[in-house]
Amino acid sequence: MTRLVDLREPRSVLVIVSEGEKTEKKYFGNYRKRGCGLMIETPNTSKTDPEGLVNYAKRQIYKHGIEPDEDDEVWCVFDVDENEDSIQRAVEKAKKSGINIALSKPCFEIWFLLHFELRQTKLSCSDTIENLKKYLTDYSKNEDIFYEIEDKRDRAISYAKKLNEIHQDERNNELYSPDSNPSTQVFKLVEYILNHTECVE
Repeated sequence: MTRLVDLREPRSVLVIVSEGEKTEKKYFGNYRKRGCGLMIETPNTSKTDPEGLVNYAKRQIYKHGIEPDEDDEVWCVFDVDENEDSIQRAVEKAKKSGINIALSKPCFEIWFLLHFELRQTKLSCSDTIENLKKYLTDYSKNEDIFYEIEDKRDRAISYAKKLNEIHQDERNNELYSPDSNPSTQVFKLVEYILNHTECVE
């Protein structure tokens, strides 16, 4: 059946702030190409620390005229591999401004790995990438693998939710604490995108 694209103006605006031109920006840029009810912005920034990213995201709220009672959203995407100390301050600052956080531990690649397997033991970023290479042998940071793993996205969402349950219910870990490794909240952002980019079949 032919997919008919809804040509109406986007109903919602989504701003995704991540570290420079890295993996995250390329991954989410692929969703921007789809349109259908959501305008996705992935602005460039030189900020790499969590608090700096949140401050930059706050400026995007004013730039795009986003209001808390509308269906527009601003998300910060970052990991804790080298940013552990300022995570809690960034999370608190984001909450006060209505900014959502998609935090990954130890790094964004755990989201990619969950497309293939559920890993519950603590990982470093290098460990995560090495495990990912079992499935994507030529993987390197900044590579765009969106279409290689897209068909496994539902599995990744399910595994990410399972990790949250393990940390919260079985281990009594806060999701934004150093103890919740491995985990990722990227699935929440992906679900938001999918819920706003449904095209008419």
